[in-house]
Amino acid sequence: QVLWNLPNLEHLDLSNNLLTRTLSAVGGGEKLTTLRLGHNFLNGPLPSGLWTMTNHYSLKELDLSSNYLTGSIPQGISQLTALERLDLSENRFDGFVVNDDNNDRTTRHLSSLENDDAMIGTNNTKKSEIIPEWLFNLTKLNVVNLCGNPLEGSLASSIQNLSSLKFFGLSGLSGTIPSEMGLITTLESLALPDAALEGPIPSELFSSWTLLTSLDLSNNTSGNLSSSIPTEIGYLTELSQLRLEGNSLFGSIPSEIGLLNKLEDLSLQSNSLTGNIPSEIGLLSEARQLFLQSNNLVGPIPSEIGLLSGSIRELKLQKNKLTSTIPSEIGLLSRLHYMCLKVNALTGSLPTEMGKLNQIEELNLRSNKLTGVIPSELGLLSQTKALILDSNRNISGSIPSEIGLLMNRLETLQLYSNKITGSIPSEIGLLKQLKTLDLYSNNLGGTIPTELGQLGRIQALALNSNKAITGPIPSELGLMQEIETISLNSNNIESSIPSEIGLLRRIKTLNLYLNELTGSIPSQIGTMSRIETLALYSNAITDSIPSEIGNLDRIQTLHLEFNDLTGLIPTEIGLLRKIEFLAMDSNENIYGSIPSELGFLSRLQTLRLNTNKLTGSIPPEVGGLVDLETFYLYSNRLTGPIPSEIGLLQQNIQAMHLNSNNLAGPIPSELGLLDQIRTLYLYWNKDLTGSIPKNLCNDDTSSSVNIFVDDEIVCDCCVKLD
Repeated sequence: QVLWNLPNLEHLDLSNNLLTRTLSAVGGGEKLTTLRLGHNFLNGPLPSGLWTMTNHYSLKELDLSSNYLTGSIPQGISQLTALERLDLSENRFDGFVVNDDNNDRTTRHLSSLENDDAMIGTNNTKKSEIIPEWLFNLTKLNVVNLCGNPLEGSLASSIQNLSSLKFFGLSGLSGTIPSEMGLITTLESLALPDAALEGPIPSELFSSWTLLTSLDLSNNTSGNLSSSIPTEIGYLTELSQLRLEGNSLFGSIPSEIGLLNKLEDLSLQSNSLTGNIPSEIGLLSEARQLFLQSNNLVGPIPSEIGLLSGSIRELKLQKNKLTSTIPSEIGLLSRLHYMCLKVNALTGSLPTEMGKLNQIEELNLRSNKLTGVIPSELGLLSQTKALILDSNRNISGSIPSEIGLLMNRLETLQLYSNKITGSIPSEIGLLKQLKTLDLYSNNLGGTIPTELGQLGRIQALALNSNKAITGPIPSELGLMQEIETISLNSNNIESSIPSEIGLLRRIKTLNLYLNELTGSIPSQIGTMSRIETLALYSNAITDSIPSEIGNLDRIQTLHLEFNDLTGLIPTEIGLLRKIEFLAMDSNENIYGSIPSELGFLSRLQTLRLNTNKLTGSIPPEVGGLVDLETFYLYSNRLTGPIPSEIGLLQQNIQAMHLNSNNLAGPIPSELGLLDQIRTLYLYWNKDLTGSIPKNLCNDDTSSSVNIFVDDEIVCDCCVKLD
């Protein structure tokens, strides 16, 4: 309050601080011309008696932007008749305070109010105006910024009163842009983003806005701003920023776009534009950002793109229907930092001239139809952090050893889903910043180079689905202290799992399935305390399951099926309290009883222990598996009755296969509680007796159960087997 009473104060700037209170009063002496409180944490509503001091006729700039102010914007602002700059953007204002016809001060949230009888004295209604007349009476305003507030409504024609206006920003505008705005010939920047504009872009206004440097009509997602881009866009020769993204624009990009030789930012993405990219795009000699992605553009990338060599920093043409080859002139864009051409239909080989993009940080050519080899010149891209060439299907040849020259910056290398051959170059081990290495689904061969252990920052390694990769898993992989995902599955890797795998303390996913692995599961696997998915199935792993597996208390998915494992199921398996999928089936030599500790796995959804040599009875503790959906115990040597506790699985169980065992005794009536079950296999248990509960024989085909039993079982709806 002391500040407001300083009689000679002219400028007060408290912006970009940590002010965290509500405003009870704001004022100042008669000399105060500038008040800046933006970019703080001010909150709450602006009080109606906000302007109580003597500065009503001197204040020229009021900035309350980027706070947490709420409620309505008070009409007291209308007393600031000298005001030139008003910035209330990025708050939570939802309306304005106006006076009604009886001069009573009333808060009207125009964002949700129609003009009712009290406001216009008639039974007719019309759409509310987003800004009241009193704001447009501040005729000295040259900056009005209300963007980033939840305001809604149309714009009154009296905006033409702001004849000195240079910047106007407003979110939430609906309807059309009033033609009277064409009378504001001083306008330099118009920002109407995140609105509900309708109809065509008002091209008739462009000839009046000869001073316009920025036009933002982006993201009219709740409106219907649908038209072509008018050719009159060429009148806006002072324009440096044109943002029309996120609308329903159609038609082609007009060649007149090339007349905007001061344009720095062209954003036309996320529309329905068609046709070719005009060659005149090369005339935008000041363009720094060219965003045309997510449209339906066709044809080639014009070679004239190379004329932007002195300016262009970001080029985004992804998710179109571009065809033909990548022009060699792309190599002239020596200042380019980011280029994304993914998800098009580009063909031909990668031009070697791409090696001249010496400032490129990300090069993304994913999901095209590119062919040929990876040029060794890409090793010259010394600033590159991401090199993404995956999913082209027909990129062939070997990975050039020059890739190792990207050692200082490269973080992402994705070459998967191509036809790359040869071995993995050892020079990849030089990429000390690498975090993601995806080489899967190629035709790579040879052994995994031990130098990969030098990738101290790597988090994801995917070499899977390369049928010709052989040899051992290098023990050096244990040096990857940041690794979270390793996928070496679906190769022809031989030898045993190295004990050094236990050094991977951050790993969450380890996929080694569908290889030729032998030997035992190392006990050190129990030290991988963050593992969530461990998949070792379809190998030739032998010996027993180590009891240390019980230390994996975060594991959710465990695949050990289709190996040559032997011995007992360790009771420590009951410690895996977060597990949802457990498969140990088809090992054939796992024997002994089912541990009762399995009943502690209350989150388990799939349990597959079939096709082993398990003996003993089904423990009643299986009733604790309340989330279980799939329960396979078939093809073992189990004896004894089906426990009545099986009825406790009623909430989720859909498939229960207990066939091909030596189960005996009566079928429990509690089976009738399993109203979600769809397949029930009990056949080839010759000593089972009794009947299937009748409620499982439902005539409703949408919920029918497929039940297979021996011929002796009483059942009207079952398939009976001898």
